[in-house]
Amino acid sequence: MNSDTVLLIGLGKMGLGIGHRLSKSFKVHGFDPSSDVRAEAKTKGIVPFDSLKQLASSQDGRRVFWLMVPSGAAVDSVLNDPSLNLKAGDIVIEGGNSNFHDSIRRAEALSSRGVHFLDTGTSGGVWGEANGFCLMVG
Repeated sequence: MNSDTVLLIGLGKMGLGIGHRLSKSFKVHGFDPSSDVRAEAKTKGIVPFDSLKQLASSQDGRRVFWLMVPSGAAVDSVLNDPSLNLKAGDIVIEGGNSNFHDSIRRAEALSSRGVHFLDTGTSGGVWGEANGFCLMVG
């Protein structure tokens, strides 16, 4: 198990801030479709990857994925991407403030595959990087 590494998907302002704070205690590997954002992530202590497939393949055994993508269809798109290769024992933390009905649906679908799901609403804005984020685990 690689519990000392977090695989962060979505390195926008909130994702980048969370990744930077996490990098003080964990190894953080990250992916974002923007090459400019990936370059900035590297300056924040995050090891960037050019694709979801490369990110997912960077760890063996149980993996911890932290999604910081916009709520709604973007979350489903990531979770259903075959290159993510979610498998039994993996943990998905979804920090995009999704509607709780969507989170229940996702948790049930992933649970049937042995994947653990945490709906973790995130607050704190860009100030969270310096002052800490409020995480509301549902």
